[in-house]
Amino acid sequence: MSYREVSMLEIKEVLRRKEAGSSARRIARDMGLDRKTVGRYLSAIAAAGVGDATEVDDGVLSGIGQAVQQRPAVVPSTVWQALERERAQIEAWLTQKPPLRLTRVGMVTSSDGRWRKLWVLIVTLSCSRYQFIWPTFEQTTQEVCAGLDAAWRFFDGVVKRLVPDNATSMVLRASPTEPELNRAFREYADARGFFVDPARVQSPKDKPRVENQVPYVRERWFAGETLPLQLCEIRRHAEAWCHDVAGGARTHGTTRKVPREVYLADEKPCMLAAPTEPYDLPHWSTAKVHPDHHLQAQRALYSVPTR
Repeated sequence: MSYREVSMLEIKEVLRRKEAGSSARRIARDMGLDRKTVGRYLSAIAAAGVGDATEVDDGVLSGIGQAVQQRPAVVPSTVWQALERERAQIEAWLTQKPPLRLTRVGMVTSSDGRWRKLWVLIVTLSCSRYQFIWPTFEQTTQEVCAGLDAAWRFFDGVVKRLVPDNATSMVLRASPTEPELNRAFREYADARGFFVDPARVQSPKDKPRVENQVPYVRERWFAGETLPLQLCEIRRHAEAWCHDVAGGARTHGTTRKVPREVYLADEKPCMLAAPTEPYDLPHWSTAKVHPDHHLQAQRALYSVPTR
Protein backbone atom coordinates (compact mmCIF):
# COMPACT_ATOMS: atom_id res chain seq x y z
CA MET A 1 0.00 0.00 0.00
CA SER A 2 1.05 3.57 -0.52
CA TYR A 3 1.23 6.12 2.30
CA ARG A 4 -1.97 7.84 0.98
CA GLU A 5 -3.96 4.58 1.03
CA VAL A 6 -2.90 3.82 4.59
CA SER A 7 -3.89 7.34 5.69
CA MET A 8 -7.33 7.00 4.08
CA LEU A 9 -7.96 3.68 5.81
CA GLU A 10 -6.85 5.10 9.15
CA ILE A 11 -9.11 8.14 8.78
CA LYS A 12 -12.10 5.97 7.82
CA GLU A 13 -11.46 3.68 10.79
CA VAL A 14 -11.12 6.60 13.20
CA LEU A 15 -14.38 8.04 11.84
CA ARG A 16 -16.17 4.70 12.22
CA ARG A 17 -15.02 4.27 15.80
CA LYS A 18 -15.81 7.90 16.66
CA GLU A 19 -19.36 7.46 15.33
CA ALA A 20 -19.62 4.29 17.44
CA GLY A 21 -18.93 6.40 20.52
CA SER A 22 -15.36 5.30 21.27
CA SER A 23 -13.15 7.77 23.14
CA ALA A 24 -9.81 8.96 21.83
CA ARG A 25 -8.02 6.76 24.38
CA ARG A 26 -10.02 3.70 23.28
CA ILE A 27 -9.45 4.41 19.57
CA ALA A 28 -5.68 4.79 20.13
CA ARG A 29 -5.49 1.54 22.11
CA ASP A 30 -7.58 -0.49 19.68
CA MET A 31 -5.84 0.81 16.54
CA GLY A 32 -2.32 0.81 17.98
CA LEU A 33 -1.87 4.54 17.39
CA ASP A 34 -0.42 7.27 19.54
CA ARG A 35 -3.04 9.26 21.43
CA LYS A 36 -1.65 12.50 20.03
CA THR A 37 -2.08 11.16 16.50
CA VAL A 38 -5.68 10.19 17.22
CA GLY A 39 -6.22 13.62 18.76
CA ARG A 40 -4.99 15.28 15.56
CA TYR A 41 -7.32 13.10 13.51
CA LEU A 42 -10.31 14.04 15.66
CA SER A 43 -9.41 17.74 15.61
CA ALA A 44 -9.10 17.68 11.80
CA ILE A 45 -12.42 15.85 11.51
CA ALA A 46 -14.12 18.42 13.70
CA ALA A 47 -12.52 21.32 11.77
CA ALA A 48 -13.79 19.80 8.49
CA GLY A 49 -17.32 19.72 9.91
CA VAL A 50 -17.69 15.99 9.45
CA GLY A 51 -20.62 14.59 11.43
CA ASP A 52 -22.73 11.49 11.53
CA ALA A 53 -24.86 12.68 8.61
CA THR A 54 -21.96 14.03 6.53
CA GLU A 55 -21.14 12.23 3.32
CA VAL A 56 -17.43 11.55 3.33
CA ASP A 57 -15.73 11.29 -0.04
CA ASP A 58 -12.08 11.04 -1.07
CA GLY A 59 -11.76 14.82 -1.23
CA VAL A 60 -12.84 15.22 2.40
CA LEU A 61 -10.57 12.39 3.51
CA SER A 62 -7.64 13.90 1.60
CA GLY A 63 -8.20 17.27 3.28
CA ILE A 64 -8.29 15.64 6.71
CA GLY A 65 -5.11 13.73 5.92
CA GLN A 66 -3.26 16.87 4.83
CA ALA A 67 -4.42 18.71 7.96
CA VAL A 68 -3.14 15.88 10.16
CA GLN A 69 0.23 15.73 8.42
CA GLN A 70 0.85 19.45 8.69
CA ARG A 71 2.95 20.29 11.75
CA PRO A 72 3.72 23.72 13.18
CA ALA A 73 7.26 24.92 12.51
CA VAL A 74 9.69 24.19 15.34
CA VAL A 75 11.04 27.32 16.97
CA PRO A 76 14.85 27.25 16.57
CA SER A 77 16.86 27.15 19.78
CA THR A 78 19.16 30.01 20.71
CA VAL A 79 22.18 27.88 19.79
CA TRP A 80 20.72 27.10 16.37
CA GLN A 81 19.92 30.77 15.80
CA ALA A 82 23.52 31.69 16.68
CA LEU A 83 24.83 29.11 14.20
CA GLU A 84 22.46 30.35 11.53
CA ARG A 85 23.90 33.85 11.86
CA GLU A 86 27.35 32.39 11.16
CA ARG A 87 26.23 30.24 8.21
CA ALA A 88 28.28 32.15 5.62
CA GLN A 89 31.48 31.88 7.69
CA ILE A 90 30.96 28.15 8.38
CA GLU A 91 30.36 27.45 4.69
CA ALA A 92 33.54 29.37 3.85
CA TRP A 93 35.55 27.30 6.35
CA LEU A 94 34.25 24.04 4.89
CA THR A 95 34.92 25.03 1.27
CA GLN A 96 38.31 26.70 1.70
CA LYS A 97 41.55 25.03 0.62
CA PRO A 98 42.56 23.27 2.73
CA PRO A 99 39.14 22.81 4.39
CA LEU A 100 38.61 23.06 8.12
CA ARG A 101 38.54 19.25 8.40
CA LEU A 102 42.28 18.70 8.36
CA THR A 103 44.42 15.63 7.98
CA ARG A 104 47.40 14.85 10.23
CA VAL A 105 49.59 16.93 7.95
CA GLY A 106 48.59 20.59 8.08
CA MET A 107 49.44 23.61 5.99
CA VAL A 108 50.52 26.98 7.32
CA THR A 109 49.67 30.00 5.21
CA SER A 110 51.91 33.06 5.33
CA SER A 111 50.79 36.65 4.86
CA ASP A 112 51.89 36.56 1.21
CA GLY A 113 49.87 33.42 0.51
CA ARG A 114 52.71 30.87 0.59
CA TRP A 115 51.95 27.46 2.07
CA ARG A 116 54.31 25.37 4.17
CA LYS A 117 53.68 21.81 5.27
CA LEU A 118 53.61 21.57 9.06
CA TRP A 119 54.40 18.49 11.13
CA VAL A 120 53.89 18.13 14.88
CA LEU A 121 55.83 16.01 17.35
CA ILE A 122 53.43 15.00 20.15
CA VAL A 123 54.83 13.97 23.55
CA THR A 124 52.16 12.65 25.95
CA LEU A 125 52.87 11.44 29.49
CA SER A 126 51.10 8.15 30.16
CA CYS A 127 49.90 8.78 33.71
CA SER A 128 48.70 12.39 33.74
CA ARG A 129 48.10 12.77 29.96
CA TYR A 130 49.95 16.07 30.19
CA GLN A 131 51.29 16.75 26.70
CA PHE A 132 53.67 18.89 24.71
CA ILE A 133 53.65 19.52 20.97
CA TRP A 134 56.56 20.66 18.81
CA PRO A 135 55.63 22.08 15.38
CA THR A 136 58.29 21.62 12.74
CA PHE A 137 58.80 21.85 8.99
CA GLU A 138 61.18 18.85 8.96
CA GLN A 139 61.24 15.30 10.34
CA THR A 140 64.97 14.94 10.89
CA THR A 141 66.80 13.49 13.89
CA GLN A 142 67.99 16.98 14.77
CA GLU A 143 64.41 18.27 14.88
CA VAL A 144 63.24 15.30 16.94
CA CYS A 145 65.99 15.84 19.52
CA ALA A 146 65.31 19.58 19.59
CA GLY A 147 61.61 18.88 20.12
CA LEU A 148 62.29 16.42 22.93
CA ASP A 149 64.65 18.86 24.63
CA ALA A 150 61.89 21.49 24.41
CA ALA A 151 59.50 18.94 25.97
CA TRP A 152 61.89 18.28 28.87
CA ARG A 153 62.13 22.04 29.50
CA PHE A 154 58.33 22.30 29.37
CA PHE A 155 57.80 19.41 31.81
CA ASP A 156 60.85 20.41 33.87
CA GLY A 157 61.83 16.76 33.82
CA VAL A 158 62.80 13.83 31.58
CA VAL A 159 60.88 10.57 31.24
CA LYS A 160 62.58 7.28 32.14
CA ARG A 161 61.18 5.41 29.13
CA LEU A 162 60.19 6.67 25.69
CA VAL A 163 57.91 4.76 23.30
CA PRO A 164 58.37 6.37 19.86
CA ASP A 165 56.94 5.36 16.52
CA ASN A 166 59.22 3.91 13.86
CA ALA A 167 60.18 7.10 12.04
CA THR A 168 63.64 6.80 10.47
CA SER A 169 64.75 9.87 12.37
CA MET A 170 64.71 7.60 15.44
CA VAL A 171 64.49 3.96 14.30
CA LEU A 172 66.47 2.62 11.35
CA ARG A 173 65.04 -0.91 11.40
CA ALA A 174 61.77 -1.83 13.03
CA SER A 175 61.58 -5.14 14.87
CA PRO A 176 59.33 -6.44 17.67
CA THR A 177 62.38 -7.83 19.50
CA GLU A 178 65.56 -6.18 18.15
CA PRO A 179 64.86 -2.74 16.69
CA GLU A 180 67.87 -0.80 15.39
CA LEU A 181 67.98 2.80 16.56
CA ASN A 182 69.41 5.69 14.64
CA ARG A 183 72.95 6.10 16.01
CA ALA A 184 72.61 9.83 16.68
CA PHE A 185 69.26 9.34 18.39
CA ARG A 186 70.60 6.47 20.51
CA GLU A 187 73.45 8.69 21.69
CA TYR A 188 70.96 11.43 22.51
CA ALA A 189 68.87 9.00 24.58
CA ASP A 190 72.01 7.87 26.45
CA ALA A 191 72.97 11.49 27.15
CA ARG A 192 69.51 12.31 28.53
CA GLY A 193 69.28 9.06 30.50
CA PHE A 194 66.06 7.50 29.19
CA PHE A 195 65.40 4.08 27.64
CA VAL A 196 63.93 3.79 24.14
CA ASP A 197 61.33 1.09 23.49
CA PRO A 198 59.95 1.63 19.94
CA ALA A 199 56.38 0.65 19.22
CA ARG A 200 55.82 -2.31 16.93
CA VAL A 201 54.88 -1.64 13.33
CA GLN A 202 51.14 -1.07 12.83
CA SER A 203 50.51 -1.53 16.55
CA PRO A 204 48.89 1.71 17.76
CA LYS A 205 47.98 0.04 21.05
CA ASP A 206 51.68 0.14 21.96
CA LYS A 207 51.35 3.92 22.34
CA PRO A 208 47.60 4.54 22.82
CA ARG A 209 48.08 7.67 24.93
CA VAL A 210 49.65 9.47 21.95
CA GLU A 211 47.41 7.99 19.25
CA ASN A 212 44.30 9.15 21.09
CA GLN A 213 45.69 12.69 21.30
CA VAL A 214 46.37 13.11 17.56
CA PRO A 215 42.79 14.10 16.63
CA TYR A 216 42.54 16.27 19.74
CA VAL A 217 45.67 18.24 18.83
CA ARG A 218 44.64 18.48 15.19
CA GLU A 219 41.11 19.70 15.87
CA ARG A 220 41.59 21.77 19.02
CA TRP A 221 44.96 23.41 18.39
CA PHE A 222 45.51 23.49 14.64
CA ALA A 223 42.08 23.37 12.96
CA GLY A 224 40.55 26.78 12.33
CA GLU A 225 43.61 28.68 13.50
CA THR A 226 45.44 31.32 11.46
CA LEU A 227 49.09 30.75 12.29
CA PRO A 228 52.06 32.91 11.28
CA LEU A 229 54.77 31.54 9.01
CA GLN A 230 57.56 32.23 11.53
CA LEU A 231 58.20 28.89 13.19
CA CYS A 232 59.30 30.43 16.50
CA GLU A 233 55.93 32.17 16.83
CA ILE A 234 54.04 28.97 15.97
CA ARG A 235 55.98 27.13 18.68
CA ARG A 236 55.23 29.80 21.28
CA HIS A 237 51.56 29.56 20.35
CA ALA A 238 51.66 25.75 20.66
CA GLU A 239 53.43 25.78 24.03
CA ALA A 240 50.96 28.29 25.45
CA TRP A 241 48.08 26.11 24.23
CA CYS A 242 49.62 23.02 25.87
CA HIS A 243 50.04 24.83 29.18
CA ASP A 244 46.83 26.86 29.36
CA VAL A 245 44.28 24.81 27.40
CA ALA A 246 45.24 21.15 26.92
CA GLY A 247 47.03 20.93 30.26
CA GLY A 248 45.30 23.39 32.53
CA ALA A 249 41.80 24.20 31.29
CA ARG A 250 40.32 20.82 30.37
CA THR A 251 39.23 17.73 32.22
CA HIS A 252 40.61 14.68 30.44
CA GLY A 253 37.90 12.41 29.06
CA THR A 254 39.41 9.23 30.52
CA THR A 255 40.96 10.28 33.82
CA ARG A 256 38.31 12.96 34.53
CA LYS A 257 41.11 15.09 35.98
CA VAL A 258 43.09 18.14 34.89
CA PRO A 259 46.34 16.79 33.32
CA ARG A 260 48.73 19.43 34.70
CA GLU A 261 47.39 19.02 38.23
CA VAL A 262 47.90 15.23 38.08
CA TYR A 263 51.38 15.72 36.64
CA LEU A 264 52.53 18.08 39.37
CA ALA A 265 51.08 15.94 42.15
CA ASP A 266 51.89 12.39 41.02
CA GLU A 267 54.16 12.24 37.99
CA LYS A 268 56.74 14.99 38.26
CA PRO A 269 58.40 13.51 41.39
CA CYS A 270 59.20 10.40 39.31
CA MET A 271 60.81 12.27 36.40
CA LEU A 272 64.54 12.55 35.79
CA ALA A 273 66.17 15.96 36.12
CA ALA A 274 65.68 18.27 33.15
CA PRO A 275 68.81 19.06 31.11
CA THR A 276 70.51 22.37 31.71
CA GLU A 277 72.57 22.48 28.50
CA PRO A 278 71.48 22.06 24.88
CA TYR A 279 72.52 18.83 23.19
CA ASP A 280 75.07 19.06 20.38
CA LEU A 281 73.78 16.41 18.00
CA PRO A 282 76.53 14.70 15.97
CA HIS A 283 76.11 13.80 12.32
CA TRP A 284 77.21 10.30 11.29
CA SER A 285 77.76 9.28 7.68
CA THR A 286 80.03 7.14 5.54
CA ALA A 287 82.02 9.48 3.30
CA LYS A 288 83.80 8.68 0.05
CA VAL A 289 87.32 10.03 -0.53
CA HIS A 290 87.53 11.42 -4.07
CA PRO A 291 90.67 11.40 -6.28
CA ASP A 292 91.41 14.99 -5.30
CA HIS A 293 91.79 13.84 -1.67
CA HIS A 294 88.55 15.52 -0.55
CA LEU A 295 85.42 14.14 1.06
CA GLN A 296 82.01 15.70 1.54
CA ALA A 297 79.93 15.74 4.73
CA GLN A 298 76.72 17.76 5.04
CA ARG A 299 77.60 19.63 1.82
CA ALA A 300 80.96 20.74 3.20
CA LEU A 301 84.31 19.65 1.69
CA TYR A 302 87.19 18.39 3.84
CA SER A 303 90.70 17.48 2.70
CA VAL A 304 92.44 14.36 3.95
CA PRO A 305 96.11 13.35 3.90
CA THR A 306 97.23 11.51 0.80
CA ARG A 307 98.28 8.44 2.75
